[in-house]
Amino acid sequence: MPKTDTVDINSATAAELKMLPGVSDSDASKIIQGRPYSDKSQLVSKKVVSEPTYEKIKDHVVARQTKGSSGNKRAIWRIGIR
Repeated sequence: MPKTDTVDINSATAAELKMLPGVSDSDASKIIQGRPYSDKSQLVSKKVVSEPTYEKIKDHVVARQTKGSSGNKRAIWRIGIR
């Protein structure tokens, strides 16, 4: 995978994640379940993928932030809707 083709770990599909070197079906599922990420290094700090797997994919992934996603969750939580 060329370095210019980065995958956003906050929005990629399981199929897109599995195209990354060393990412298994299980890894892809765990990445999706662990969203959102503020930084790609959270894949290791949250124990979503192993350090060796992260070393293989770190140059191919980004953690883009979506506008208002966390703010909406906080607002909904404050008014008691979950």
